[in-house]
Amino acid sequence: MTGDLLIVGAGGHARKLSYYAEALGWRVGAFIDDDPAARAPRPGASCVSMADALAFPPGQHFIVAIGDPVARRRLLERFQAMAWVAPALVHPSAYVAPDVVLGAGTVVCAHAVVETGSVIGVGVIVDIGVMLDHNCVVAMYSHVKTAHVYPPGTRIGGHGELY
Repeated sequence: MTGDLLIVGAGGHARKLSYYAEALGWRVGAFIDDDPAARAPRPGASCVSMADALAFPPGQHFIVAIGDPVARRRLLERFQAMAWVAPALVHPSAYVAPDVVLGAGTVVCAHAVVETGSVIGVGVIVDIGVMLDHNCVVAMYSHVKTAHVYPPGTRIGGHGELY
């Protein structure tokens, strides 16, 4: 993909996703964060407030880079309601089978594997090195934590953080 990608959040996960985005051909347009102490997590990048971001026109591409599933859902839905687009981001070193369904705003991190027949919901984080064997289902806004292996047909409920 090419063009600007806005990153909602300005912490470590946001910094990580900014590098993923660039590896996929995106240009980081800005980080969006209301924390008064927030600053862009990378040199040369800008950080704008939520109020400033609300002035951006429809059609912006964005990703929510916040670990908390409740906040991730709230922000994803807020910006989607403004006709912004939340693509799935898949790190170049990850493997996602061609028939896998990835929900809007989902992130598949470095060295993760998502096998055939799996369905990954909206706003999910499949973290570094996770392996989801065939026909797994991960519900919306889950965070599947680093380096875990899930057997075929595993079902993971929504809004959870799985260690």
